[in-house]
Amino acid sequence: MDFGNWSFIWTDGPGFEASCLNEDPFQEIRKTEVLSRERIIMYALFSDGPLIPIPKEVTASYRSGISRSKLGSVLDHIQQTARPNILYIFQHLTMWAHTPSDWRSRSLLLCHDLDAVEIIKAIVCKWDFQKDCPLPNGVKRVWIPAHGWLLLGSK
Repeated sequence: MDFGNWSFIWTDGPGFEASCLNEDPFQEIRKTEVLSRERIIMYALFSDGPLIPIPKEVTASYRSGISRSKLGSVLDHIQQTARPNILYIFQHLTMWAHTPSDWRSRSLLLCHDLDAVEIIKAIVCKWDFQKDCPLPNGVKRVWIPAHGWLLLGSK
């Protein structure tokens, strides 16, 4: 996803939303181009409340990084009944994120806050999405250019 120019989400998203009022949404998705689908996803994520609503004071205290032991308390800001689904979305949105602009865009989409970049990175590197708990000490996800995110370290 290219998030360099955000203005396009306000043109593609509302049009799609309006078309779904008259048509089957799944039918509309099937006939929508991939680039437009990405823009529609961005519109949906950015036009509602954040999926990970981290209070500003919490974000401010972790601008330079966060330990794996504190990640659970940050993720506790997610509505508990929606948490598995939000972690699933989170994992897929961050699957190919590794550049500074990738992290800024994911921070905006998930938390609506550019100051949450270090928290988003820490979740990707230190959180076990399937078990919904921190990865064991000594284990973390590392970006390997030819392979994507891989778990490294001893368990």
